[in-house]
Amino acid sequence: MPRHQHGIAVWGLGRHAINNVLPAVAAGPGFQLAGVCSRNQAVGAEVAQRFHCAAWNDAAAMLADPRVEVVYICTPVGVHLTHALQALEAGKHVICEKSLVCAPADAERLIRAADERGLVLCEALMFLHHPRTVELLAFLAQNMGGTVRSISADFLLPRLESPGYRASKALGGGAFWDVACYPVALATAVMQAAGAVAHASFAVDVDTGVDCSGSARLTWSSGASAQLNWGYGFAYRNHAVIVGVSHVVEIGRVFTKGNEALDFAIYDSRGQLLERRVSPSANSFACLLEDVRRAVDDPAGRRALYARAMTQADTMAGIRRHSTPNSPVSGLDSQDK
Repeated sequence: MPRHQHGIAVWGLGRHAINNVLPAVAAGPGFQLAGVCSRNQAVGAEVAQRFHCAAWNDAAAMLADPRVEVVYICTPVGVHLTHALQALEAGKHVICEKSLVCAPADAERLIRAADERGLVLCEALMFLHHPRTVELLAFLAQNMGGTVRSISADFLLPRLESPGYRASKALGGGAFWDVACYPVALATAVMQAAGAVAHASFAVDVDTGVDCSGSARLTWSSGASAQLNWGYGFAYRNHAVIVGVSHVVEIGRVFTKGNEALDFAIYDSRGQLLERRVSPSANSFACLLEDVRRAVDDPAGRRALYARAMTQADTMAGIRRHSTPNSPVSGLDSQDK
């Protein structure tokens, strides 16, 4: 019997949605692209023609359409709570771009709305769904369970040429909600728990008032700690190292979106390379969509996604709460000036 294809709508048509999300949705066997929703009528019509789907300029019309079973929210962070609630209350499963929301209470509200209706709520941290990350976490559980001592993870990006909403405080802009969520998600996935915040600091862009970089140190009761760095305005770095008692694991391009084979290196306690494991080539967004498809009919899978979103929200809030400002810097988007 052919697999049921869930009708999905993409809400918000920024570059990320057009270049990464929509191609994965259109190519995925588990979903049928029902349409796109954008306030910009011209963009919506153009994208709909390109992907052979419907276009809505009114979110209410999209949410009322019976063809739409799942909504992928690609709007700015500052409106995620409102948009996700609207979709859940309309009976739609929700995939929401990171960061899901800006407060644990808001995450709890969304999880409650989803759980009461038997709906999926998935925060789209796509790298967690890639086969490389799945294999990495399995290796750590089997070989370093309870013995991880330190995690270091960097996600550092060059200056944004066109920051868009990321330069808007009101819309949830800044590097923290956009970039810090990745190393935070890796650390909490490795440790399977939210970390306590030992220290956190942010640098704020003087022109926009949003944060443009930061760092945090997390700790766990086992004695493990994580040093996390993120931001705009750096030479590109996308790297993580996990150190245990008997092994060291090094992961390059850990948060990449690319449709490619990825690897991680395993070293012994003396620093000798033991193995380099290569994952099959895979599109992270397609992997995320497949996990969501399974969770639609799997209560345990839905609960796992809820728990991950709650752990992420708690840890991000802790970092924000304990952060201290560094000296202001200038030029989040200086290449445009």
